[in-house]
Amino acid sequence: MLSTASFVCASGWASAQATSQVVCHGASISSGQNASKGQYTATGTTYEATLAAKLGDGWKVTNVGHPGWTIDQLDKAASGEVDSLYDPKLSENVLIILAGTNNLNGYHQSAETTFAKMEAYCKARKAAHPWKILVVTLPMSGKMDEGFKPDLDAAFVRYAALVRRNWRQFADGVVDIQADPRFGAPGAEFDSRYFHPRDHTHLTDAGYEIVGRTAAKAVTKLVSRPLAPSKNSQVKDSKR
Repeated sequence: MLSTASFVCASGWASAQATSQVVCHGASISSGQNASKGQYTATGTTYEATLAAKLGDGWKVTNVGHPGWTIDQLDKAASGEVDSLYDPKLSENVLIILAGTNNLNGYHQSAETTFAKMEAYCKARKAAHPWKILVVTLPMSGKMDEGFKPDLDAAFVRYAALVRRNWRQFADGVVDIQADPRFGAPGAEFDSRYFHPRDHTHLTDAGYEIVGRTAAKAVTKLVSRPLAPSKNSQVKDSKR
């Protein structure tokens, strides 16, 4: 619930005293698809809502998510919907990019091709403004095309490995969701506690909360600022 010292933005949440911001760009998981409340916002049960709550006063969090979009599509739109949000008057401008599932799964692109597109996306954002960029490794995903036979889990693992090995060339840190076995273990996508049982790709409210907590830790590490005081949450922030 929002305090009296806050307000809801068109696609996000901000404290009235916001001096820093996080822009969350990405596809359907970033938009909060299948969240019970607040899809396309930084409120309700999206990962951005937990991120905003954990960062606390002084931060604005904006959700710019597009279900079904590839990294290529996000890159083309970013000059208008991401670069335009950079605010040099703020003390921190952080960009979190959570995308690639549609490249790997929907369009059957390789981990190497998907990684190259992510690198290009991040370099383009850096060229436009001095964003501090965090790249999210991807949770596993159920097959969008049952005729697609290659080992999809292996492709997601390879993509994460490429991000971990090379992020310093184009970003400032990693939100390593896949390092959590609840999201990265083979077959994790069939755990209905964290993945929606209809598609085994989008997350439950509990899954989104874990992503938000992990993202908040990455942001605070990046800017060397402590998290807000803990509040009651739906799930414990400990691994199984």
